[in-house]
Amino acid sequence: MAQNKINLQNKVVVPNAGRFLGKLCWFTIHGDIDVSRDRLEEIFVQTGMDLKYMPPPIRPVDVFRRATSRVEKYDIPYKKNHLNILVREVKSDKDQVVRQLVLEEVDSQNVRLFYTTAASLTFDRNHGTIVPQIFNNHPAVFQAADEALALYKTSLDRYQGIHIRRMVGDILKTMKPTSVRPSGGVFFVPAVYNEDLDKLQEVVRALRSEFFNMPVVDTVDTREMICDKLHQQINATLSVLAETLKNKDISSKKVNVLVVEAKDLLDQVKEYESLLQQDLSGLKEKIDLVKMQMVALLEAA
Repeated sequence: MAQNKINLQNKVVVPNAGRFLGKLCWFTIHGDIDVSRDRLEEIFVQTGMDLKYMPPPIRPVDVFRRATSRVEKYDIPYKKNHLNILVREVKSDKDQVVRQLVLEEVDSQNVRLFYTTAASLTFDRNHGTIVPQIFNNHPAVFQAADEALALYKTSLDRYQGIHIRRMVGDILKTMKPTSVRPSGGVFFVPAVYNEDLDKLQEVVRALRSEFFNMPVVDTVDTREMICDKLHQQINATLSVLAETLKNKDISSKKVNVLVVEAKDLLDQVKEYESLLQQDLSGLKEKIDLVKMQMVALLEAA
């Protein structure tokens, strides 16, 4: 009986058999995370994660905006119709932020009948306090205002899922990741960052979220896959940079930020060139061209 032959021609790079190029990783940050800054710093120390990656302290004004946004309510029964409570920011300056609770009445056909300002919440930037003013005596208005005040108090100095997701993304960026899925979410990280990646995994899991990684064996196929995804990622980023530079009103500060981003791209390409043992001069030339455009813009400013 004839046996099927397995073609191994492109599967293993013999000189590096058993070598790992790096790891694939993916993570899910749960939205119900609620952790204090002290606790997060404690987790960093326990896992050996460098404290320089701690997210910045939470700004009270941001907590105020999140707390008020969360009290929007819909479909509150009202006579033969129903009410919605909407939140609108009406003022923001160096001293205060004012957000209003707006009552919207909607009929059974979802036709908006009227709007009225039901309450005003004024945040004092200098003292971190909130002064409420109620203009409508509907119980839902009082409830929404009280809920906003309570949420503000309980959320100060506490990180939510959005903060942790941003923090994890920022830490991951320092490891020169390459996205390997068109929709994102799965990244290749070079082996030189294995220790840092393991620490990040410990941090995420300590926050009761999910983080997984798996080694990538050095084969011709995996090298080609990583190289192809790197080209796609760099070219996409360069396209965005080039489009941004077409904006005639772009500030020199923004251009400086883009210059740093281009430098980071160049460093990533050089690192992958060494890792994959492939000539990536084409990518480096594209990056250098965009950098030249940026420098020219800075000199003309």
